[in-house]
Formats: sequence, C-alpha cells, structure tokens
Amino acid sequence: MSDQSKGVGDTSDWLPCFNPGCVDKRFDPKDNNDISCCYHPNMPVFHDGIKRWPCCKRSSCDFTTLLAYPGCMKGKHNPEKPPMPTTDNTAMFQSKDLIYDETTKEIIYKPPPVKPEVTLQRDQSQPLMALSTCVMPSLKAALERLNIAATDHQTSNGVVPKVECNQSGVQLHCENNGCNLKKTVAQVDQEAELIEDCLHHPKPPVFHEGVQYWSCCQKKHIDFEKFRTQPGCTLGRHKWGRGTTRTKCRFDFFNNPKTLTLNIYAKNCIPDKCSFAANNCTLQVELMYGTDHSSYNKTFDLFSTIDPSQCSVNLNVTKVEIKLFKDPTIAWKAVEVIPDEEIQSE
Repeated sequence: MSDQSKGVGDTSDWLPCFNPGCVDKRFDPKDNNDISCCYHPNMPVFHDGIKRWPCCKRSSCDFTTLLAYPGCMKGKHNPEKPPMPTTDNTAMFQSKDLIYDETTKEIIYKPPPVKPEVTLQRDQSQPLMALSTCVMPSLKAALERLNIAATDHQTSNGVVPKVECNQSGVQLHCENNGCNLKKTVAQVDQEAELIEDCLHHPKPPVFHEGVQYWSCCQKKHIDFEKFRTQPGCTLGRHKWGRGTTRTKCRFDFFNNPKTLTLNIYAKNCIPDKCSFAANNCTLQVELMYGTDHSSYNKTFDLFSTIDPSQCSVNLNVTKVEIKLFKDPTIAWKAVEVIPDEEIQSE
C-alpha cells in the first residue's frame, strides 16, 4: 500500500523519490521500508521514436504512457538526486555519434565520415560494343500472330531508308515535346528560322506511381492521354525532323546495387530491325516496332560509367528491358547526365 493511501494528513516533511518510474513520487522518510517503492532499476532508453524500459522490456511511442507503466522491482524510496555526468563517466558519451568535450563540458555530435569522391573514367571515344540481346518467347508468339516478323524487301539490309530532304513535298514533324505541328519541306524552307512560335515542353516527362507530368510545368495527370495532349508551356523554335518520321517512347529505370534496369516502352519490337550498342558512358538504341514499323532512335549520355561486356537486353511484348552493369557500383540519380543548369536550380 502506498504512503499517500494511508490517509496521512501532514505531508510537509515528505521527500521526493528519485527512483525511475516511482508511483508515489513523494514519501514519508519515517515509513520507508524494503517494499515501499515500486520502481524500474534502469533508466529508460530512447531510440528511433520508441521509449523503452530495458529492465522489463515495456515500450511505447508516447512518453506519458511510458511513465504510467508500473515499476518491476520493489525497494526503498531514494531521496538522493542522481549526480550529473562528470569527466569520470564520459565513456558513456563516447558512442558512434556523440563526443564529450572535456574542455567545454559539452556533448558534441560527430558527423559521419565523408565518403571519398568516386572519379569516373568517362571515355566517349571508345568504340561501341553490341549488347547481348534475347528475344522472349512471348514476343515471338505476338509477332507470329501479327505477321510482322517477315522480312521487309525494302529494308532487307536492316537499315531504315531515309527520306531525301530535297523533296519539297515530304512532310516533317516537330520533335519538341508537346508540339504536334506538321509541315512540308517547302513550307519550312520558306519560313524564317528565328521565329519562336513552337509551344512545347522544354524538360522531360516524369512517370511515378501511376502519375505522369512534365517536369517543367508540374501539372500532374492520371490519364495518359490527357498528359500526352497537354499544351506546351514555353515558346521556342521548332525542331524539324528531316528524315524518317521518328516516334518518342516512354522510358523509366530502377536501381539495384550492382545494376540499373532501363525500360523502354515499345510494343511488338521487330528483332531484326533493332540494335543496341554501348561503351562505358554511352548507350545507343535503335528500335523498329508496331504494325506500322515506327522507329525510335536515341543515344543516352549515361549518368555514370558501365561495363558494356556484361550488359544485356531482353525484348518483351510491351517493352525493351536493358540491364546495365554499373562500374563503379554507385546509385544513379537519373539515366542520363543531369545538365548543370538543372543542378543549380535544385
């Protein structure tokens, strides 16, 4: 039975108890025996937002709830306040992140050691190496059903024939993101090249957790068609494609400790007309896909360096999966090198 429940009227001479977790808080020094105090023999431990009594393994996220847990040991009340840390017990502060400064008598946080900066040996002059390519059975079955794997007599050598630019009736497409304007070669040649009337998106798209948006204007969409048809946000010059009409494919990536997987979303790729080559800092992709033989060509200036001899490509029905082996094994913030102006804006 606690001292306060005995009905004692005068408590002016009672003393505070400094045992951790003591229920009574104050006690009568004349009535202090071996079962008067119910307390915890150890101080509480705080780690990652969790408060815990190490003696009885009881824990809580709420400090008030922690103090409400009854003690796990009985003994006498302790009227003596515990001493403050001195230079004799500074070892308790010599942890991984804390240092006790004996000169200023302060506890100082020790920052983690700075990792040495990795120097990348980028050499764009290296010859490109063809990557190992595997055609998945699902893609073979889809091509057989669509009957588009047959050899095209006009492109028997595997190279897409380019349209001559001197043909005035050839229709050109603006390659800027968000601009769908089409004109003939003659119309483009008649216009002044300095006119900035192209309403487009200057920065690349972002696809994350089912939401897509242009990184320049940050207007997010769940519907891909609304995202694709969103008007541009910046006026500039048109970028006319004066060769084979090319399409733009969506791509994303994810990091693994040793590899980076790049997914290019192109449906029903024609293996004979696709090529993949890379050196230690450049990846060149040429695709032909779909029933209309659309083409996609892109050269990636990679964020970091790779080992092209270990890289591989899997051709699936709906996408192309390119596995890049990192060298060195560091986390990539993006697939390609981030321009200096974007780094400064962050």
